[in-house]
Amino acid sequence: MLIKPKKDICKICSEYENATEEAKLQLQQQYESHIKNKNIVREIKNKEKDLADQKLKTVAVFDLEKANFYNFKSQVTSLKNWIHDTNGNKVLFSKIKEIKACPDTPNKLFFKYDFENHDYLVLDTTNRTSSRTRKTNISPQSLNELMPAYDKCLPISNALYKDLISLCDTNAIPLHYQGFYRNLVTQSDTPNLEIFDTSDED
Repeated sequence: MLIKPKKDICKICSEYENATEEAKLQLQQQYESHIKNKNIVREIKNKEKDLADQKLKTVAVFDLEKANFYNFKSQVTSLKNWIHDTNGNKVLFSKIKEIKACPDTPNKLFFKYDFENHDYLVLDTTNRTSSRTRKTNISPQSLNELMPAYDKCLPISNALYKDLISLCDTNAIPLHYQGFYRNLVTQSDTPNLEIFDTSDED
């Protein structure tokens, strides 16, 4: 007998549904806010689907190289202009529910922690704002000076390199791609390669 699996539910819904009646009272406010946000997101999704042209499908494909990757995190750690919003409050990126950018204000990000809020909080990347609302202006030119993400090619394992070369030798990989694979760097060639830290906020 085949049983149709239940739809996955999130942690908040699961905790509420499995809670005792007494525990549900404590979780009630959080759960109701969660359901409201979920319904708002569903409405936004349906509106976007109605506005989209179902017959128009555009796909762009690009071959990316090492030089195409930039270390955006360097803008945050070196300039420290992504820490506080314009009100001087610390930006909690992991709690952001909605974020948008406008072409008229390219150096500002507008975000919400809750879909029920009508007003957006603002992160101005040209201001280095402390918790005491002390601001230091940063020139837009400094914001555009992005550092490369990697100063060397990322290495692959020796075993993988040997497998790729064997595919090249048998022409399983087309000739016009073989130069790329044959020039890959193995881990033994770059033991001290530095890779930028991409860990999330604390």
